[in-house]
Amino acid sequence: MPNRRPGAKAARLDARAQALQEKSARIKRLRSLVVGAGTVAVIGLAAGGVAVFLLARPAPSSTFHVDGVSDRAVGDQLPKEKGVHINPPQKGHWATSPPTSGEHYSLFGTAPAPWGYHDETLPPEDWVHNLEHGGVAILYNCPSGCSGDQAAIRRFVDGAPAEDKTNEVKLLATRFAVPGHPFALVAWGWRLYLDAWDPKIAERFYEAHADQAPELVP
Repeated sequence: MPNRRPGAKAARLDARAQALQEKSARIKRLRSLVVGAGTVAVIGLAAGGVAVFLLARPAPSSTFHVDGVSDRAVGDQLPKEKGVHINPPQKGHWATSPPTSGEHYSLFGTAPAPWGYHDETLPPEDWVHNLEHGGVAILYNCPSGCSGDQAAIRRFVDGAPAEDKTNEVKLLATRFAVPGHPFALVAWGWRLYLDAWDPKIAERFYEAHADQAPELVP
């Protein structure tokens, strides 16, 4: 039987262990490279997605611009009724329908009503207070539905610029049973009936009458 030296066997085992360690290290390095490349790819895709979203997202646009107006005779001028505060459940009494001035509620968060577009019907006792603050109300009467016009009015209100004097968009839109017409624009002491929604006429009315009321407050 050949004489095998213990030292030779130990050397072979050490060499095999070192080879296994080097193989394990190479596998770890490869895994790190794969994970790193995957992370970079995910980050790159995410960044690209954000860039695409930012490019695709429409920039805020203004449907019109408020300019200095010399001619404020846009619509029908009506006698101004005294802006008296009344308390619920008392109802307002006005000389015209829709009202353009006169009695109204004064309730925090409700009267004046929040500016903007409203799907619901706000009582005139609320929004007449908005007129007293120099606002314009867009009243729409759609018993048979007018979703297209409502969407157009919403775009008009959302795209309006803030007034210089108060830094506020003083526009309010709500349902109201306008007598004989589907739409009406009202400001303090002014009214304009519309048989079809017309943003250009609404723009002229707003520019002429916004902030032209007894109380110049937001």
